Order: sequence, then structure tokens, then C-alpha cells
Amino acid sequence: MKIPQLATLLTSTRQLIRWMVGDWSLQRKSQLFLGVALMIPIGMSFWFLSRIVTRDLVRDTIRQSARDHARSVVAWRHVTSQKFSQAAGSSNPTDATPQSSNTDRPNRPLFEPQVYEILRSQLVDTAYFKDQFLMLDSEVMHEDLASANLPATDAEQQILERLESRYRQLLSQHQASEAAKASETKSTNDSKNSVEDLFGTPFTANLYAEAGPVFEPKDSPEGGWYVYYHVVQFPGKCMMCHPRDLRYQAEEIPFRVVQIKIPFKQTEVVSATTLAVMIAVAMVTIAFTLLFVQWVFRNIVLNPLHHLTAVSDEISRGNIYLRASLDTGDEFSALGDSFNRMLRHMTDGQSKLRELNMELDVRVDQLAQANLQLYEANRLKSDFLANMSHELRTPLNSILGFSEVLQGIEALTDKQRKYVSNIQTSGRALLEMINDVLDLAKMEAGKMKVTATLFRLGDLVRAQCTALQSLIDEKNMDLQLEVSAELPEIFQDQSKIQQILTNLLSNAIKFTPDGGLITVSCGLANENYLFLTVTDTGVGIPEDDFEIIFEKFRQSSVVIQQDGLTRQYSGTGL
Repeated sequence: MKIPQLATLLTSTRQLIRWMVGDWSLQRKSQLFLGVALMIPIGMSFWFLSRIVTRDLVRDTIRQSARDHARSVVAWRHVTSQKFSQAAGSSNPTDATPQSSNTDRPNRPLFEPQVYEILRSQLVDTAYFKDQFLMLDSEVMHEDLASANLPATDAEQQILERLESRYRQLLSQHQASEAAKASETKSTNDSKNSVEDLFGTPFTANLYAEAGPVFEPKDSPEGGWYVYYHVVQFPGKCMMCHPRDLRYQAEEIPFRVVQIKIPFKQTEVVSATTLAVMIAVAMVTIAFTLLFVQWVFRNIVLNPLHHLTAVSDEISRGNIYLRASLDTGDEFSALGDSFNRMLRHMTDGQSKLRELNMELDVRVDQLAQANLQLYEANRLKSDFLANMSHELRTPLNSILGFSEVLQGIEALTDKQRKYVSNIQTSGRALLEMINDVLDLAKMEAGKMKVTATLFRLGDLVRAQCTALQSLIDEKNMDLQLEVSAELPEIFQDQSKIQQILTNLLSNAIKFTPDGGLITVSCGLANENYLFLTVTDTGVGIPEDDFEIIFEKFRQSSVVIQQDGLTRQYSGTGL
């Protein structure tokens, strides 16, 4: 899995867990995560035990049970052979004389009949096991050795052949070891040179084989059989009763196997029972652990938190003099002290804040009074400018009117006509300034009104450019007019747009040197907007002055000289 995919998976898992347990309490979350944390290692431990230890333990237990039963079967075979030997000589077991090829047995019963029944019930009378003797020889080649069954299947035949090969190998090694020991400790007593000295005691190795589940053609339980093959050992004492029959070329020691069958389902039941017990123990362990952790968590963690929460709620209700009291002597006690210090600093800060707020209220009141005074002064200034402008326009209009009358008198000399022309030029400039001041006063007073009418913007632009053509010709400049023929009629205040265009053209003429170019363009920007642009080749406006030029009485730094007092171009900045 790639790292981005792993990160996405972790994020999704975190969001899912937050969505599932986001509203849970801290106690429930802790119990859940602790339970999961305990379940994982305990589950893995019990899984390991069930898969490794328990399985081997159950297998060893079943194997040992089968081995013990096999030994009981061998012992019971000796008991029954003795009983039947007695019964062969007499109908009464007390009168029967056991037969033996090598020794004479006393003519008396070995056990009472009740004892035989007890031994049978204790040794081989069980429905849990199914047993039989197996051999590889087709005929019995040793005396007083009962016949046994031959292998039923090829697989069983192979198992017995492997067991016999291993049995003969271990027997040879054991006989060699016993012979070496006997040669070292050889006795002068001839009675010791018996068959027992030759074959010695049985070797301690348990030879066995097992298989399962095995299904037989008939009489197989559900799940088949667990089959245990137990090799019967024949020490020297056994060979005294079971010598080799001289008619056969047989081995000195016979080979017999006890086959024990156990329902394979029974082994699974034992394993399942063991697993169930282990699961129950794990669940009880987790439950008691969670209960103990819950008790510890509630008394050590939750109670201090609840106390701090209660104190915080009381303080939020206005009881700012309440303090936390935690005497646990651990981190929660330090948290309580920090909480109390925070409350103390908070109350001190609130006191200082109230004082500052009171002082701020006084300052705000003073500032409000100052603003009222400034507003009143500004209003008086605006009224004064409006009244003064209005009063100045009347005599100024009279001066301009008389100058026009004088201009029409033919008796004036050229010098006098020049003086009259200067009067008219200065008067018009002064009237323009007064009109600007008056318009500003109207706008500040909220008395500027918009009168909208239908007109064509192209006609207005052409008329205004024609009106200012004389000023353009005086400075020997070129005027380029670009008016779109698709301009529709617009519903606007014609005089205001005319004044805006006049101001733009006047500035272009004023700030463009002689011989420059002025371009006026208007047209459709899109279906909802028009554009009107005045472009000139004048001194321009720096980017730093883009904001200040729209302030009252402010002009670009290009207009003002370095001394900050003199101006290269006229104008009020309105």
C-alpha cells in the first residue's frame, strides 16, 4: 500500500472513530479503548496458547490415555489367558490348572470370578476406546502367544512395517548395551545366564504411531477415528513364557502392536472445551480489569474533574470568589492550584479592565463632544463657503457682463481690448473656482440633486470637445475623437456627465505640454456598461498619488514644486 493511500486510510479511520465515540464521556471512551487494548494482547496470548500449548497438551493427553489403555489391554490379555487356561482344565475355576509349556503352575485359581469382573471393568470395559492386537506375521511363531489381526489397509500395513523396523533397530541397540553391561558385571552364578540375561529389561523408549482422522468403510463415528498404535515390548521374563517355536525361522522376540481407536470428535471436544475455558478466563479477566480500572478512574480522575467543572459553573454564574479544593497530592492538586491562580489573575484583570473601561468611557465622551464640535465647525464652514460662493458669483457675473459690453465697443484701443480680455479670462477662471467650491458645499450638505434625462452620449462628447477646441488650438495640440456608432440613448444627468467630461478635458489640456495629443473615446464595454476615456500625453500621475488626488484641495506631487508651496499648474484640487 502506498503512503498516500495509507494516510487516507488512517484519516478515514480517525474520522470514523471520532464520529462513533465523539459524544461519549471520557469514562466510556477510556473503557472502550482500554478494553480493546486488553483484548488484543490477551486474545493473541490465548490464541498462541490454544494453537501451540493447548493443542500439544490435548494431543499429549489423548496420546497418554491411549498408551495407558494399551498397557491395560496387554495386562488384561494376560489375565484372560490365565483364566481361560484354568477353565480349560476344569469347569470350576478353583479346580482349573493353568497350562504352560515351560513351567508347572499350581492347580488353583489365580483370582476369584468377582475379581475378574472388577479387573475387566477397571481395565478394558469402556465405550470410549476400541482396541485390538495387530501383527505382520500370517502365523503365530511363538509359544503361548495368541493370534492377532492383520493390517486392514495398505496404509496400516506401512505403519506397522515402519514400527517393526524401528523396533528391531532399538532392540538391537538395547541388546548390545545390555550385553556390554553383563560382560562387565558377569556373575559366577549359572542361574543368571538365562534368557533374561540375553534379552535384558525392556528399553524405556515408547514406540508408537498415530493417525487421524481415519474413516472406515463401516462403523465409523462422526469425524472418524483417532488411531494409536502401541508396540508391545517383550523383556526377558516375557520370553520365558513365549519362546520361539522351533518349527519357524522367526525372530527371537515377537512383534505385536495394540491398536487403540478413539473417536476423533472426542479430541476436538477436549480442544473446544479447553478453548472455551480459556476464552471464559480471558473474558472474566478483562471484565474484572475494566471494573477495577473504572473504579480507579472514577475516584482518581473523574471526581477531581467534576469538582473543577462544578467550580467553573459556579464562577460562570457570578460567584467569582469560589475556589477549587483538591487535596489529592498529585497532578490534579497542581491543576487545582493553577486553576485558583488563574481565577485570581482573572479577577484582578477584571478589576483593572473595569477601571480602564470607565476611563475609556470618559475619553469616548470627550471624543464625542470634540467630534460634535468639529462637525458643527465643518457645517459652519460649508455654509460659509456656500454663502460666500453665492455672494461672490453675483458681482463676478456683473464684472463679466460689463467686460463683454466693453469688448463690443469699437472705440477701444488694442491695449484697452487686451485689458478687457484679461478681465474676462481671470473672471471666468475665478467663476469656475467659485462654482467648484459651491458644488463641493452642496455635496457635503447633501443638496446636490440628480436630474436624469434621455440623451445620446456621443452627441454630448462631440459638443463638449467642440466647445473646448479653442483652448486646444491655443496650445497647438491635436484632439482625436473616437465615438462608437452603436451607442444607444442613456437615461442620466446630462449636466453632471458634461461637467465630468469638462473637468477631464480641462485637466488634459492643462497638464499636457504644447504640441501634445488628447484622445477621447466612448463606446460599449458590454451589454450593461459604457466607457468614456480621456487619454493625454501629459505629465501623468504617479501611482503613489492615485488616492490623494481624490481628496479635497489635493493635487498630484507632479503639480507641486519641491518646496511644497509653489505650483507649476493652477487649480484648487476640487
